[in-house]
Parts: sequence; structure tokens; C-alpha cells
Amino acid sequence: MLVIRREWLRVVSDLMVSKFDRYSIADRRLSYQPFVAGEKPGGYSAGEVNNLLMGVEQTFEAYLRRIERKLIDAQDDLKARQDELGKLANLADQRAAAAQAENAAYAAKLGARDQELAQIREQLNQQIEAAQKDRDTMAETTAQLTDKITSLEHTLEEIQQSSSWQLTRPLRWISDPKKGG
Repeated sequence: MLVIRREWLRVVSDLMVSKFDRYSIADRRLSYQPFVAGEKPGGYSAGEVNNLLMGVEQTFEAYLRRIERKLIDAQDDLKARQDELGKLANLADQRAAAAQAENAAYAAKLGARDQELAQIREQLNQQIEAAQKDRDTMAETTAQLTDKITSLEHTLEEIQQSSSWQLTRPLRWISDPKKGG
């Protein structure tokens, strides 16, 4: 006896009515009970079985072509997405390289500025040291001059209070042209 799987017939019938039916083939449960050709009262003739098998074969071929088209579309979509992903990865790599280059440039600028600041600090420290030395030297000189002025003022005061200075006062007055001499 000829055995035809019932699911084949169901798929064929589902494909034929799927345009008009609201359920898709994937929503239906297929049963795998064998279909025996002898169920028809009077049985199936060889021509009917051949016609039935040819119809099933054509339906399956059409179904396979649709699946192949969907597969090709899915592969094309996958390829397009892979290309897009590759472009995005390249763009990310380019941006990362640009960011690294920019960071390196900033690091170089900062390094140059750090060196420049170190030189300026060194110059300022030298100037501060020189100014402190000058201040210390001036303080010593000021102290020495103050001592000398004090000493000279004291000497002058001693001279002015000496008896010889007092005795020569009229002579100084006569010799001074401003005071009458």
C-alpha cells in the first residue's frame, strides 16, 4: 500500500488556503499519522495518486522557492548589516585613533608647557635668591652706614662742643659770605 504522510497533504492544503485563512502555517499543529491510500471508498487509482503526488511536489517546490527567496533575502540583509557593522567598526577605530592622536598632541603640548613652567620657576627662584641676597647685602650696608652716621654725628657733636670750636666761632662767622663777612 502507498503511504503518504498526512502533513504533506496538510501543508499543501494550508498553502492553498493560507491567502484566505487568518492563521499561518506555523500556527498549526501538524500530525504525523500516515495516510493510507486505501481510505477512499473504492481506493485510489494510480493516476489519482500520481496527480496527488505531483500536486504535492509542485506545492513543495513552490514552498521551497519561497523559503529560498526568504533565505536569500535574509542573507542579503545579514550581509548588509555586516557591512554596516564593519563600517561602524572602522569609524569607531578611526575616531579612537583620532582621539589618541589628539591626546598625544595635548600630552606633547602639556609636556612642553611643563618644561616651560619649570624653566620659569627656576628663573624666578634664581631671581628671588638674588633679590634676597641683595636685600641681605643692603641690610648689612644700611646697618654699617647707620653705624657710621651715628659715629660721625657723635664725632661732630664732640667737635662742636670742644673749646677750640667755640673759640673759632667768630672767625667762621667773618669768613662766611652769607652771614656778613
